[in-house]
Amino acid sequence: MHDIHISVVMPAYNVEKYVEEAIDSILAQTFPDFELIIVNDGSRDKTKQIIQRRALRDKRIVFIDSEQNRGVATSLNVGIQVARGKYIARMDADDIVLPERLATQHRFLEAHEKIDICGTAIRAFYPDGRAIDAFYDQQDAQIKTNMLFKSPFSATLAHASILFRRTLFEQFHYDQQNHYSEDAYLYLDMALNGQVTFSNLHQSYYLYRLHDTSISGRRSHAQAEEHIAFLARTLKNLQVLTSKELILYRKMMAVEKIPYSRESEEKVEIIFAKIKDFCCRRLTSGADALVEQQIQKISGQCRKIQNKLWRHELWGNV
Repeated sequence: MHDIHISVVMPAYNVEKYVEEAIDSILAQTFPDFELIIVNDGSRDKTKQIIQRRALRDKRIVFIDSEQNRGVATSLNVGIQVARGKYIARMDADDIVLPERLATQHRFLEAHEKIDICGTAIRAFYPDGRAIDAFYDQQDAQIKTNMLFKSPFSATLAHASILFRRTLFEQFHYDQQNHYSEDAYLYLDMALNGQVTFSNLHQSYYLYRLHDTSISGRRSHAQAEEHIAFLARTLKNLQVLTSKELILYRKMMAVEKIPYSRESEEKVEIIFAKIKDFCCRRLTSGADALVEQQIQKISGQCRKIQNKLWRHELWGNV
């Protein structure tokens, strides 16, 4: 039997329509030395029975069952605790990966000993076959700077595309208090409190399934609110921004209109300058120019959105 080099951890909750396709895509990997740990998180449909049947047929599958729905973060922590691999790969139970995913990421981390976390680009696809490619900044300083903002201004990593070094989880774990932002919380915790280096591959090996817009829309709104609250709380606790600055920051991240004035423009510039200084001091080392470039890009996106909101206010009813 092969040594286990990669443990793929897949939480599963009410995904009877998709989980078999997700399992098949992992079992079809060109990289041979892996185990697939599937944690059934109290599913009420036939997800559990499907996983059990597949686990009986393939010894690479490790099945863990929870009678209660405890959330993604808990399921990930449970799966990581029993993982035997040198690396931990994330996988969502309703998505698909290309056959070369594990081999490519494993080869990259083996060749770059100073990098701890490797993500990839993704292809998001709709039920009707339409697809959108999403690419992420590749360098550590860019990724860490992005962590203090949120979409549409920045994107750090495609969470389920990640391959971690397992040793990271001797110090860190997924926060079970976060319902939607467990990944973002973990990454920022690692960036702030550990010598952790991030990277993204430009190629797409992960196919992300987009569901019914009414369901995903409600979830996305709740996820955005939790993420913004978490970021604001972090910047407050670290004394990066004042209470008044945090009000403006939250409005920017929520894509809400900031009343136009020269004073508000200056306050926004101060916010970006403070976050830039913090990134250079705490998150990156010797990459000030790259942080500066990234902050300029994000602040430029913010100005474009605010300009659109101001124009709509002036001309929207004409």
